[in-house]
Amino acid sequence: MFIILSNIFFGHPKLFKFQVDYFEKWFLPFVDENKPESIIIIGNIFYHTSTVSFNVLSKLKSIFSQIDCKILIVNNEYCFHVIKDFADIESTKLGYEKKFSLFQTSKENPDDIGFFVEKDNVMKFIHNDFSPRFIEYEINSIDDLDKIELTNDFIDIIINGDLIDSKENKNKIDIFLNNNTFNNVFYTDNKKDPITISIRDNKIRNILLDNIEEGVKKELNEIFVIYDEKK
Repeated sequence: MFIILSNIFFGHPKLFKFQVDYFEKWFLPFVDENKPESIIIIGNIFYHTSTVSFNVLSKLKSIFSQIDCKILIVNNEYCFHVIKDFADIESTKLGYEKKFSLFQTSKENPDDIGFFVEKDNVMKFIHNDFSPRFIEYEINSIDDLDKIELTNDFIDIIINGDLIDSKENKNKIDIFLNNNTFNNVFYTDNKKDPITISIRDNKIRNILLDNIEEGVKKELNEIFVIYDEKK
């Protein structure tokens, strides 16, 4: 049996704690139970591919030292030289085209999240349902607040800016945000462009005159006269 990991991005700023938890509480027990012949790692192992902190290296060393099988680093000489002394690790060159990641690292990361297991020439994808995801909700009505599933995921809220024109809605939104923690909260600017009315249009003038009090009609007509003289 072989385990194939891809794009681990270990040391991701928001995910690092959860990445460590995933390996220690889920992946290592899985490896211990299934005892693969080797673990193949393709793609990026580290989030920062050129500079890796001591803390990240120390955590990865602790994890890899508990793996009792060969680890093959595919097409990544840099990572191999950084971690080659951590465990039974070899560098190799293989062609592999499947696109997937062990963790979801952003909303723009649409790849399958998890890893492959190959056994008896059969490939099975094991989804990573343990680690948090990056999720986005759009709030276009006050009722949309009730549709938000409050989980341990990294949740972005995009609120239609028109909603806060209503004091009642603004209060409800403020209370909701104060009672819950989100990754990011954005407000869109959906204000309609103001309508420009030209008083040179006689139809517009008549509409204005027909819908104002008698006491100001004379003043408005005087404004029209002054405007026409200047033009």
